[in-house]
This record gives sequence, C-alpha cells and structure tokens, in this order.
Amino acid sequence: GGAVVDLETGRRLSQCVLSNEQALQILDIVRQYHVMYDPYVQGRGITQSSFFEHMEEFGISPAVQKLVRATRDVVPDQYMVETKNCAEKINVFLADLSDKESLREELSSVEGLAISSSMYNNLEINAEAATKGNALLWLADHLGIPREETMAFGDGENDISMLKAAGTGVAMGNAAEDVMSAAGYVTTSVDENGVYNALKHFNII
Repeated sequence: GGAVVDLETGRRLSQCVLSNEQALQILDIVRQYHVMYDPYVQGRGITQSSFFEHMEEFGISPAVQKLVRATRDVVPDQYMVETKNCAEKINVFLADLSDKESLREELSSVEGLAISSSMYNNLEINAEAATKGNALLWLADHLGIPREETMAFGDGENDISMLKAAGTGVAMGNAAEDVMSAAGYVTTSVDENGVYNALKHFNII
C-alpha cells in the first residue's frame, strides 16, 4: 500500500510514505526490542550486516531468508539519520513472539501509523493511509474500473483492508479467521491452487 508502481517502467504512480521523522521515531522504539528491522526506501529494503548474519534468531525460514537477501541492501545503522529519507514501510521480525503485542502497543503511540502483520513473527508499519485497500481503490479509479469489478486475494492481516475494499474479496483457505471474516468468499489454500479455484468458482476462467 505504500506505493502504486508501473512494473513495466518502474514509474511511481502514487505513494503514501512515512516521513523521516516518523521513521526515526519508529526505529527508536523497535531498537529497544530483540528484532530485525528493515525500512523500505525507494522500493528496496535496507538492513544491517549483523541482521543478515543471524536471521535464524528471528524465526526466519530458509526460504524467506533467500527472499530477504534478494530484496535488501546492507547499509550503515545511521543511514536513515544521515540521508533523511522517507520510508515506504518498516518491516520488523521479532525474535521473541511474546514481544509482539507490547511492541505493537508502543508503536501505536506514534501518530499517523497503520500497523499490521503478514507473518506470525513480524509487524509491518506504514503511513496511516498506506493500506492495500486504499491502493486498490486508487488504482481502480486510475484505470477507470468500477470498484465493484475488482477482485482481491489475501491471507494475512495486512490484506484485510484490500479484501474489504474490493468488489470481491477472496481469502485463502489457510488464512487466519479475521482475514476470512473480512472476505466475501473463502477459497482453498495456497497449496491447493486457491486462486485458480476461486477464479473458476466465479466463472472468470
């Protein structure tokens, strides 16, 4: 939800970002916990070499570790202070899951944030208006597509706004209960060709 990007040209069509001041406030809070944190700046995650060397401490599976290595750049710890960059979002992986709700509560003291989670061991912090739902509605308007003719698929907490905004919101069969409740239809799991089965159910294919 932080940006709508033309994948062919790389051009940003719309964006809603955390200010540098907000990003630094967030980082000051998360550094008090045993976490790995990745701000996203201009479409790339940034992180420190110390995190790269110990990703298993934060419950990150080998498959996700491979993804993290492909999508993050290693920078000095003071990068955000020195560059004064804004951030599309800040992702946090927690070593201790018991910290998740207390960290979420502490982060909620910072004004103008949307805090969600897409994995059991992470929190995702965006600007308040930077939701997938708002991004979907902006894109539909940009393309001249009525909201009622849009469809969205999701399985994580960060997908709830999108499932509610779409004309047809589809939750995967492996989604959490609150995600399923936000959807108009529940398909089979990701491993059971859930997207294909939903498209077949709605006679799209």
